[in-house]
Amino acid sequence: MELMDRMGWEHDEFRTRFFRDAVNDKASHFYKELKATQNCAHPFGFVIEPKSVLLTGFLGDAKVGAKYGIWKPVGDEAARLIRADRDYAELLNDPCPDDEELLSDPTYNTIHFFDIMVTSAARQDVPDHMWLMYMSVIVRELEAIHDVTDDRVDIAAEFPTLGNRLIYEATRRLRKWIRLVGDLPGDSSHLRANNLQGADGPSIPYWAVKDCVNAMRTVVMSERLTDDFITGLLESYIRDVAALRTN
Repeated sequence: MELMDRMGWEHDEFRTRFFRDAVNDKASHFYKELKATQNCAHPFGFVIEPKSVLLTGFLGDAKVGAKYGIWKPVGDEAARLIRADRDYAELLNDPCPDDEELLSDPTYNTIHFFDIMVTSAARQDVPDHMWLMYMSVIVRELEAIHDVTDDRVDIAAEFPTLGNRLIYEATRRLRKWIRLVGDLPGDSSHLRANNLQGADGPSIPYWAVKDCVNAMRTVVMSERLTDDFITGLLESYIRDVAALRTN
């Protein structure tokens, strides 16, 4: 951490500028490292390659990422792009691209970054929720700009637009973090009774539940999203809740 402080990471302005530029540059190390970090670790999380210097530096020891609050510049920039970039909003309302193209989308990469960050903190028992609550922020921003006018959009498709797919990805990650209650070791601080009730230290599953409820509220109350999409997402949510009760 001392080395990173000398490099300037302790300054909010430096971190904000660095990650803002990284999110907006699809040729940046940020995108390259996220694309390279797809392999799952056991029993959960991701294998971060040593050559991924950013992810290793901040999440190899997730306490470093927590200290520097790296979620804020990344999450804030994704939300700003959705809300304020008209060209990007048009793209979000275009037909959903294939999976390969998703790897160059800033919001998808933000969601993937949070997944790596949150699961790293859980695996290492870092007592921090890593502000996973940015997922409901992303869902809210995506819902607010949803406006299908492109004749190419198949309303009956599972994901009519890119925005639909990203809403699904954000809520899927929240459900995934809730299921950590079955993957974490019994002595994890994230599973302590008081933490799981929100009465003491931060618990990732607890905050994932709260944020998933907020995200699903946005979806269910939406007058912009299609009924079929809302129903499909709600059914996925109900299945996961039912599975938790039987485990």
